[in-house]
Amino acid sequence: MELKESAIKAPIKGGNGGSRKTESFDSMLSGWARIAVNEVFGEVDGQVREDIRMKIEKAKLLFSPVIELGKSLLKGEMEILSLRRTVQTLTSELLEAQEVIEKLSDQFDEKRKEIDKYLYDMNGLLNPELAKVIIQRDWALLKREAHNTPQSLSILNFSVDQFTSRSLSAPVVDKVTILNAISQILQNGEIVKRGTDTMFFEKDRGFVVALPRCGRKGAEETASRLRDRIERNIFEATGKNTKIRVTISVGGLIKGITENSPMEADIDALIGEAHSQMIEARKEGGNRVLLEIHYDDDVAH
Repeated sequence: MELKESAIKAPIKGGNGGSRKTESFDSMLSGWARIAVNEVFGEVDGQVREDIRMKIEKAKLLFSPVIELGKSLLKGEMEILSLRRTVQTLTSELLEAQEVIEKLSDQFDEKRKEIDKYLYDMNGLLNPELAKVIIQRDWALLKREAHNTPQSLSILNFSVDQFTSRSLSAPVVDKVTILNAISQILQNGEIVKRGTDTMFFEKDRGFVVALPRCGRKGAEETASRLRDRIERNIFEATGKNTKIRVTISVGGLIKGITENSPMEADIDALIGEAHSQMIEARKEGGNRVLLEIHYDDDVAH
């Protein structure tokens, strides 16, 4: 290492006093020492700083993927927290919606019960007034179809005649039990098999079955199935070890419909005619079928 020339050639000023020369020389040595030390350690410090900087850069390169991964993990965690909040919000909203649905379901059940009271009677058959509206609609449809081909509407009316018992004692059977049983027989499709047929019960007249597009043969077959199936049904007498069977009388009207028939019919009057036939069947001893036929010659039987 070279010392600066200005330091080596520094003049020594002074007079005759030796001490002044000595102090000047000592000061000069001290200055050289500081310069030397600064030069040496300045270079060392620079190398150290460069080494440290290089190591830091190398460390940055080595740990850069880790740092990026850490950032990604932190971002993912933030997204997970956000999703958790979203799920909690949706869960809360879902619970509220479920409560609303349950309330609406209860209200719907109540409304359905009210509608069912209008649509159906206690035996599960159609409400008589609604049934008559449906039969009137069927009449109008048959009237339109009769423009090309004559049509028929059959109405059957039947009621229980009497009880027959294997016991000598007078049987006691709940009337509602019998009515419910007959209603179930009508609804199970065993006797009245078509979806277009209409069945209901009237307190003063008994059971009514309306059969659109059904002539004499179909009406007789349906009435025969009714008598046979209901007579085979066995009831238990209340409070007694007694087997009960019932018989029925069936009255019917087969009404022909042509293009000259009215667009609307008096449904109550038609049912009344079938009911009159049922009364006559009872008078003749019951357990029989009596049909009245009203149609022109051009109506298919």
